Amino acid sequence: MELRALAYLLPFRVELPVIINLEKGVVIREITPDEKQGKISNGILSMRRFDFDQLKYCIEIKKDKKVSMSWPTSNDEISFDKVEKKFDKIILALRLFNTGCIGYNEFDIFLDYKWTGAISRITYFYGNSYKLNKSQIEDFVSFYNQIKDLESIDFSSIAMERFRMINERDNPEDRLIDLFVALESLFGIEQELTYRLALSLSSYLYDIG
Repeated sequence: MELRALAYLLPFRVELPVIINLEKGVVIREITPDEKQGKISNGILSMRRFDFDQLKYCIEIKKDKKVSMSWPTSNDEISFDKVEKKFDKIILALRLFNTGCIGYNEFDIFLDYKWTGAISRITYFYGNSYKLNKSQIEDFVSFYNQIKDLESIDFSSIAMERFRMINERDNPEDRLIDLFVALESLFGIEQELTYRLALSLSSYLYDIG
């Protein structure tokens, strides 16, 4: 029994190689005309029609349910939350690796090629166009595999999650708050936060200067 999930990458200005193999059963690739037509049939939940018409890429997660317990299933019901976390980790890797705006508003799940359901969230993406060159694929895949297993209790994971959210904030003040939370989680985890943050940052910048 095959389970498959597709997250549709926005905005329309994204430029990626035709296919990027991240790990077994996980790829970033171009969307086929049949998949776009199928999306229309299943329903467009949270994308503007203009954005949908320009869709070019998706993230695909595909697993055999019987092979891996890591696939989010329980009593034949799919855990959309775990799938969403997987997609968000890939988006995080893309945003950390290169500058530019990239994300998704919704994803679909299929069971043995039959549409099962969808998750949507209203998000608008702010920033410059995102571009990943073919020559960068190997380095990006290596980078993704270094961060994919970080847990939420890891301070670096907290920082990266806040960084991932910045492109989804339309308010500059909210972006600034996310940046400071990211910095605090990396450098200010003890008391006297302001002093510790300044001291840790200065030491870090001195080391790499």
